Amino acid sequence: MKDFIKCFLLLTVLLCASIANAQTDKWNNGTLKVGVMLPLHNNDGDGQRMVEYYRGILLALNDLNTEGIKTEVRAWNVPIDADIRTTLLEEDAAKQHIIFGPLYSDKVGYLANFCKTYDIKMVIPFSITGDEVTKNSNVFQVYQSPEELNRKSIGAFLERFPGHQAIFINCNDDQSTKAAFTKGLRQQLDAVKRSYKLTNINTPMADFAKAFSVNQPNVIVVNSEKSPQLTRVFAKLDSLVQSRPGIAISMFGYNEWFMYQKYDLAQFYKYNVYIPTTFYYNAVADRTEEFERKYFEAYGENMDPSGLPRFGLTGYDHTMFFIRGLAKYGKFFKGTATENTWRALQTRLNFSRVGEGGYQNNNFQLMHFLSNQSLEAITY
Repeated sequence: MKDFIKCFLLLTVLLCASIANAQTDKWNNGTLKVGVMLPLHNNDGDGQRMVEYYRGILLALNDLNTEGIKTEVRAWNVPIDADIRTTLLEEDAAKQHIIFGPLYSDKVGYLANFCKTYDIKMVIPFSITGDEVTKNSNVFQVYQSPEELNRKSIGAFLERFPGHQAIFINCNDDQSTKAAFTKGLRQQLDAVKRSYKLTNINTPMADFAKAFSVNQPNVIVVNSEKSPQLTRVFAKLDSLVQSRPGIAISMFGYNEWFMYQKYDLAQFYKYNVYIPTTFYYNAVADRTEEFERKYFEAYGENMDPSGLPRFGLTGYDHTMFFIRGLAKYGKFFKGTATENTWRALQTRLNFSRVGEGGYQNNNFQLMHFLSNQSLEAITY
């Protein structure tokens, strides 16, 4: 019995040594192996969006190869009904330096454990539930929860508008998703004893105007993210500034407003709109136009115009960020701002350690549309 135990312990030590040696050899290899484990199909919206994301990855790897960063890519289709444990049995899986995926929460634990065993960086690019990032140092979680983004947005509001008259406009939108933000912001304003005004989009102009200060700048928060409500607010403000020229107005908006930029850009500039966000798709930027040209030439079609952010650009930015980082820092890359060597086209990344676990993206910014027809990014 003692001999059996000795043999078992010896085999365990040899197995661990074998895995450690394989990991060392892998990271000493000059070619970075990039794995993708996502639903890569055209059967539904998830698959179509992930195909676009993967196409962005491929364009990035092609550009990196021309820069002298050698890569090899291996992609696995992991749809919603797949057992990812079967995918992980494939020989190439353990040879990757980094794996982008999965998309679905029920597969995260299996892939995270696998990446920890074989010293593979794991990038969770989109929304998931679970806490793998808190306990696995190989995990990079890009997604930030709505609760976290609300907290950052409220903090940015309080910091950015200390001397403004805050005005909350009720748009009577029963389907609004912004109640948590407006409620949380009002609670924080109450906590620091800052007054604010309440009004309604249906309020007659004479009473509506009473909510606005003529002695200090005003900042507006509406309780709807939707286009019809925003259009009505702009119309109301147009009437207000016509009757009270010189009144100072800013607006604190929502990520969804980017979808209306094509139609409302002049109003965004006019009313000094601030939009809290983790990305910005600038359709007229030279670098964006160049990427979109390359995307069309490579795939014969444009990115989905309804996607916000654009998934192809997201895949491109993610890949440029991580592969450049791994090429420079190797297995010790942590994704911090000081290590970043990539100027994002759309999706900035900035990671910080979560306890003794992995790394959480903390990038947050305000996109400010200035009255001089320019745009500034205020990064936190």
